[in-house]
Amino acid sequence: MTRDPRLFSELLHVLRGLQALLETHGHELREGLRTVAAVAPQVRHTVDSLVHLAEHLRHTVEGLEPARIPHVHVLADLSQRLHELMDSAAWLLPEEPALVEEARASARLLGDLPALGEVRGELLGTLDAVTQRLRELRP
Repeated sequence: MTRDPRLFSELLHVLRGLQALLETHGHELREGLRTVAAVAPQVRHTVDSLVHLAEHLRHTVEGLEPARIPHVHVLADLSQRLHELMDSAAWLLPEEPALVEEARASARLLGDLPALGEVRGELLGTLDAVTQRLRELRP
């Protein structure tokens, strides 16, 4: 299966895969995590961190409503120009790879905002389901 290059569609695809795994193998995962946590307690922290991450993702997606963002298509145009700039100028900034990647990530977010409207509802629902399944994994 080819992956959709759009940020939010890709995120939805990954979350669906995680949701399927958690729904299909939740019992086995819970037992395995409980066993490992008895020897390596940091596993509990990892599961809690995953729950927190899923909750944070949901909060972020919930706050991004393309219909309420003024001039969202102009932001998408800016995104394209930023990508072109980073492609053209990255070689001049070899000591700044983190800065270049941060600019690319921001540009990708701006460019994909119009597409968020297409998948936002499903993304929020999938995040809710994944968060609930992750909570159930707590050892």
